[in-house]
Amino acid sequence: MGVMWTTEQQRVIDARGCNILVSAAAGSGKTAVLVERIITMIIDPVHPVDIDRLLIVTFTRAAAGEMRERIRLAIEKKLAEDEDNEHLQKQSTLLHHAQITTIDSFCSYVVKNYFHLIDLDPSYRMAEEGELRLMQGDVAAQVLDDAYGRKEPEFLQFVECFSTGKTDEGIEDMIKRLYTFSVSYPYPEEWLLSCKEAYHISSKEELEQAGWMQMIKEDIQKSLQEAMSLADAALDTAMGEGGPYYYENALQSDRTFIQKLLKTDSFEEWQKLFSGLAFARLSAKKDPQVSEEAKELTKNLRQQVKDLLGELREQYFSLSLDAAARYVQMAGGPVRVLIDLTLQFTQAYAEKKREKNILDFPDLEHFALKILVDHSQEGDRRTQAAKELAGRFAEVMIDEYQDSNFVQEKLLNAVSKMEDGSNNIFMVGDVKQSIYRFRLARPDLFMEKFKTYSTAGGDCLRIDLHKNFRSRKEVLDGVNFLFYQIMGEALGKVEYDEAAALYPGASFPPYGKEEENSRLRSASLAGQDEDTETPLLKTDGTQWKSTELPLAETDEAERQDRGLPLSKTDGTQWKSTELPLAETDEAEHQDRGLTLSKADESMWKDTELLLVETDEEEWKVMESGENVQELEARAVAGKIQEIVGSYPVLDKATGKYRPARFSDCVILLRTLSGWSETFKRVLNAQGIPASVTTKTGYFSASEVMTVLNYLRILDNPLQDIPFTGAIHNLPGGFSMEELARVKCAGKEKEISGMYQALLAAETLHECEDAEDRKIGEKAHRFLELYRSIRKKVPYTPMHELLWEIYDRTGLFDYIRAGASGEQQKANLLMLLQKARDYESTSYRGLFNFVRYIENLQKYQVDFGEANILSENEDTVKIMSIHKSKGLEFPVVFVSGLGKQFNQQDARASLVMHPDLGVGADWVDAKYRTKTPTLLKKAVQRQIQIENLGEELRILYVALTRAKEKLILTGCTSRLEKRLTALEPLKKQEERRISYGRLVKARCYLDWIFPALARHRCMDRVYLSYEKRPYALNPLHNHEAGFRVQVISPAKLTLEEAETRMIQMMKKQEILGFDTNESWDKDAKEQIEECFTYTYPYPDREKIPAKVTVSELKRLHMEDEESTDWYEEEEVVPYIPSFIEKREEGLTGAGRGTAYHRVFECLDFSKAGSVQEVEEQLASLESGHRIDREVRRTVSPRDVYQFAVSSIGKRMAKAQAAGMLYREQPFVMGISADRLREEYAGDESVLVQGIIDAFFYEEGRIILVDYKTDRVRRRNGSDLVEKYRVQLDYYTEALERMTGRKVSERYIYSVDMQKELIV
Repeated sequence: MGVMWTTEQQRVIDARGCNILVSAAAGSGKTAVLVERIITMIIDPVHPVDIDRLLIVTFTRAAAGEMRERIRLAIEKKLAEDEDNEHLQKQSTLLHHAQITTIDSFCSYVVKNYFHLIDLDPSYRMAEEGELRLMQGDVAAQVLDDAYGRKEPEFLQFVECFSTGKTDEGIEDMIKRLYTFSVSYPYPEEWLLSCKEAYHISSKEELEQAGWMQMIKEDIQKSLQEAMSLADAALDTAMGEGGPYYYENALQSDRTFIQKLLKTDSFEEWQKLFSGLAFARLSAKKDPQVSEEAKELTKNLRQQVKDLLGELREQYFSLSLDAAARYVQMAGGPVRVLIDLTLQFTQAYAEKKREKNILDFPDLEHFALKILVDHSQEGDRRTQAAKELAGRFAEVMIDEYQDSNFVQEKLLNAVSKMEDGSNNIFMVGDVKQSIYRFRLARPDLFMEKFKTYSTAGGDCLRIDLHKNFRSRKEVLDGVNFLFYQIMGEALGKVEYDEAAALYPGASFPPYGKEEENSRLRSASLAGQDEDTETPLLKTDGTQWKSTELPLAETDEAERQDRGLPLSKTDGTQWKSTELPLAETDEAEHQDRGLTLSKADESMWKDTELLLVETDEEEWKVMESGENVQELEARAVAGKIQEIVGSYPVLDKATGKYRPARFSDCVILLRTLSGWSETFKRVLNAQGIPASVTTKTGYFSASEVMTVLNYLRILDNPLQDIPFTGAIHNLPGGFSMEELARVKCAGKEKEISGMYQALLAAETLHECEDAEDRKIGEKAHRFLELYRSIRKKVPYTPMHELLWEIYDRTGLFDYIRAGASGEQQKANLLMLLQKARDYESTSYRGLFNFVRYIENLQKYQVDFGEANILSENEDTVKIMSIHKSKGLEFPVVFVSGLGKQFNQQDARASLVMHPDLGVGADWVDAKYRTKTPTLLKKAVQRQIQIENLGEELRILYVALTRAKEKLILTGCTSRLEKRLTALEPLKKQEERRISYGRLVKARCYLDWIFPALARHRCMDRVYLSYEKRPYALNPLHNHEAGFRVQVISPAKLTLEEAETRMIQMMKKQEILGFDTNESWDKDAKEQIEECFTYTYPYPDREKIPAKVTVSELKRLHMEDEESTDWYEEEEVVPYIPSFIEKREEGLTGAGRGTAYHRVFECLDFSKAGSVQEVEEQLASLESGHRIDREVRRTVSPRDVYQFAVSSIGKRMAKAQAAGMLYREQPFVMGISADRLREEYAGDESVLVQGIIDAFFYEEGRIILVDYKTDRVRRRNGSDLVEKYRVQLDYYTEALERMTGRKVSERYIYSVDMQKELIV
C-alpha cells in the first residue's frame, strides 16, 4: 500500500512551472515530500528529468547523504516494480554524480570546474580551522605592526579609544569579527565602506533622517504602545469593582502624557516632552470598600508605566539632539580607522592564503560568486558559466532555506532560470526553526518570500505544511498553547497563529485496558483523577492538599484512598524503583502487558514543568555546596527513574507499546558548557546511564591537559603552571608534598621558577638524607626523560612526538587501567589525529602546534570528548538543542530553562550588526570619558531583540522534538516575586502577551511563566503562595494539559545524602564478604572448571587462522631479516633540501600504495603523453579519487612509461574490451603444513590478498603485479625471486576463481620501467 499524502503534501509534489516556497512546520515530513517530488519528476511520463539535472542543496553533509540514500532506495523500489525500465536504470547510475550537496560542496564544484576564469591554482586545498585561526592571528598582528610603524595620529587615537589591557589582542579580535561579518555579504568591501557612511552626520536634521534612526523610532513607538496598554490596564483596574477610584486623576494624567508622545514621531519633539516628564502623586485617600488586591495591582501597573518611560528617557533622551549628532560624528574617526584596518587585513589575509594555496569556506562562496556573477556599478549580470549551469539544471531545490544568507541567495539565483523568465526554484524550510544567527543566517530572506508568494498559485507559489507526523496531540497542544502567546512577528519573525500552528497527523494506538494497570502507577502520580494536579511542595518541603493542610498531617489510610504518594516510616516518599512494581513477578509483568489507567494516561500525556526553587531558606541553611545545575539534574534524575520501566512508549519497529527505556529519554540543553558534565555525573550517581553528545569538554579532560602541558614545557620549560601540571599529573608524578620540597630546594638557592627548582632538586640524588635523596632521584628520572624527548623535538613529526610521550612516560598504559580508561584512551588517540591534521597544514614544529591548540581553545573550537558509545546503547542522551534539530525522541526533557540568555555581543565595547554596521562609543581621550552614541544604542537594541527572537526559535525547536512526553525543567529564585509580577496577566483575555513583557525576558522561564499564568496548572502554585487563581479567564480551562511541580532543594539534597549512604553501606557489605567461604557451590565449581581448563591441542595454538600473501612471502624467504637491501638508498641531492623548492611526497610503503592507487584508476586511453597523464592525475584529485599526497608522490613520467610499455599496451587493449580487472581481492583456504612443515596438515588456514591486475587475452589469463622497490641487479632477478611465492599464491587463487589456467605472469617494476617475466 502506497503512502497517503495530505492535500498540501500532494500539492508540493505535483506543482510545476513556478517558484515554490514550502513553509514546512516541525515534523511535517518535508524530507519525505521532497524525495517524492524528485522521484515524481524523474518518472514523469511526459517530461521526465534526469536526476543529475536537479541541483539539490541541503544544510549539512549528513542531510545530503540521507537525501541521496532516500532517493536511491526510492529508485530501487520503482525498479523492483519495473525491472526493465531503462530510464530508471539510468537514474540509478546517474545518482552517484547528481548534485545532492551542501552549499559549500556546490561552490567547490563550481570553483573546480571554472577555476581558470578567476586565475586560481586548481591544486588548492581547504584549510583546517585551527590553521586559519593561526593565520588570522599572524596577519592581524602584522597589520597592526605596520600601522604602528606609520605612526598616523588617527590610528593612535583609535588605539587609545579601543585598546584593552596591555596587548592589542582586543583590537585584533575586533578586526577579525568585522571581517567575519563582512564575508557574509556578497561584496564584503562594499559593506565595510557602507559602515563608514553611517557616521557621516553633520547636523541634527541628518541624524533624524538616518536609516538606523528609524529603527530607534520604531522601538520607541513599541515601548510607548506598551506603556499605553499598561496605563489603560491600571485605569480599568482603578475604576473597576473594588478598585482605587481615587487614583483616576493621576492615571488619566499618565494616559494624556503618553498620548502626546504617541501623536508624534519626531525625535526632537519626543526630547522636549521627555525633558518635562513628571508623574502626579497618587491620592492618599482611604476607602474600606476598596480591595487591597486591586489597589496593589493598580500601583504595580502604574509603576511599570513609570519604569518604562524612565528607561526610554535614560536610553535615548539623556543628550540633546545636537550633542547626539556631534558624538556620532566624532566617534566616526576611530571607526573609520578600524574599517580601514579590516580592509587591509582582508587583503593581507587573502594574499597569505594565495601564497599557501589554501582556501576557507567563505573563499569558496565568493570565488563561486565571482565565477557566476559579473558585478559592476551598473548592476549584477550572470556570466557565461552561470548560464551554462542554469541550462543544465532543470530545478534548483534548497532545503532549510530559512538558514540561507545573502551570498548563498545570489549564488543559487545565478544558476536558476529566473533571468530567462522561467521560474524553477524550489525552497523548503521553517522560519520558526531558524536557529543559526551566529552563522549569520538571514531568516528575512524566507519571510520576504513568505509574505509575497501567493497561496493561490501563479509564478510564485507558497504552500504551508502544518500537520505534524511526529508528536502526540497533547504535546502539540502544549507547544501551540505556549507559542500562541509568546511568538510574533516582532519577536520570532513570524506571527504564530492558527495558520502557523501545529496540527496532529501522527496516529498513536490507544493504551491498554484500565483494569490491567493498577501496578504501573508511579509514587508521585498514583491514583489521581484527570483534574488532579501533581502534589505541590511548599517552600519548607511539605506538600499542600486541596484543604491547604500539610500533607504530613493527613492520615496514611486517607492518603492511600486519595491516591497521594505513600510515605515511608521516616516521612520520605517511596521512589518508583522501590514500589511494589519491583516485586511483581517478571513473567506476570510480561503477560499482563503495559497499560495505563485513565488518570495515569492523562498525567503521562500532559506537558510537565519541574521547578527547583533555589532560594529556599532550609536549603541555604544546609550549606550542601551544590550548585543549581546539580539540583536540577537531581530533579531530572528522579523523573527519569519514575518513567523508565513504568510508562509505555510506542516502539517504532513493532508498532506496539513497551516499557520506557533510558534510551527513549533525551535531555536538551541550550549550552553544554558547564551543564552537560554535571548532568551526566549526577545521573550516573543515581544509577542512570547517560552519554553526552558534546562538542565541549575535550581540552578540559585531565589526560589531554596533561599532554598539552608537557608539550608546552618541551617548547619552553620556563612556564611554571604547565610545568607543575606536567610533573604532578604524569604517572609516577610528584605529590603535593613533594612539589613543596622541590620549591624549598629552589628557595634555598634563591631560585623562583619551578623548572630551575627541579634542576636544584636533581642535585639532591646523592644527598645523605633519605627524603631528599628520594626527591633528587625522582627529579633526575623526570629530567633525564624530559631531556631525551626534548632533543627529538626539532626533527620529529608531531604525531610521532606524541607517541613518544605516551609510550615513554607510561601515560597511555596508565590511563587505560583506570575506570574511564576507554574514554581517556580515545581522547589521547583523538589528540594524535589532530596532530596529523596539523601536519597537513602549512605550519610546522612544536611551537606552532602549541599555538594551534591554544587558538582552538581560545575560539572555543572544541572537538568534544571522543565518542565511545554506539547509538544503540541504552543510555539517556544529553545534547544541545542545536544538535537535536531534525531529530525526534519519545521523551524529551528541556532543561536549564532558568539559565540567563547570553547577550554578551550586545554589551561589547564595539557592537556589530550585519545591517546597521558598527556601533561605537565616543571616547574623550582628554578626560578619559566614554559616552555611547545613539548609533551604538540602536545597534545594541537591535542585537538584543534579534538575540531574543533567536532564543524563542531555539525554544520552539527544543519543544518540537518530543514524540510522546515533554518535560520542562528549570531552577528559579524569588518565585513569589515572579508570581506577583504575573498578577496583571491573570485577567488579560487577549491571547498574545505584550511585546514589552516579552523583550524583557532574561531566560526561558520569563516566557513560560507568563504563558502559563492563566492556565489552571498554576492554581496550586498561586495557592501555595497565598495568591488567588482567576478561573474566569478563557485560557484557564484550555484543552492543553500542563502540570507544574515546585521541588524543594532541601528534599533533593536529603534524598541524595540517603542514596549515598545506601551506596556506602552496600559497598561496605561487599568489601566485608569472607572470600574464603563458598557462598554458592555450583557457581564455584563452574568458575574453577573455567579457570582450570586446559586446551587439549597445544601443538595447534600457533597455527594462524588467517594470513596475508605478504606474510606468506616472508615465511618462505630464507632470511626474513634480509629485506633492507631492497629498499631505496638515501641519495644526497646536489641542492640542499632547504633550498630546493619542491614538495616531497610519500616514501616507503606509502609510495607503493600511491602508485597502486593511480594504476588502479588509470585510463590507458588518456595516457598517450606525460601531459595527458598530468591532466588525468589532476582530474582524479578533483574527483576525490586520489588525494593531494598521492598526486605529489606519483611521477607522471613513471605512469606514462607504464602505459606505453609492452604490458601496458596489452592492458590498454584489454581495458578497451572490458576484459581488464584491477585490485581483485580474494580469500582461499590452504592446508596449514604449507606454511610450516611442523603445522598439522588437517588444519586449514585462510589466505587473503589483493591481485593488482589480470586480464583476458584470447581466452588466456595474464597476471600483473606492480612493484616500486629499488632493484639492485640489472636484470631484475632479485625482484623476481623476492616475489615469486607471492605470485604463486595469486596464480592459485585466480585459477581457483576462474577455473582457467594463468598463462603468463609479470612483475612491472616502476624503478626499471619495464615488465619482468615470472
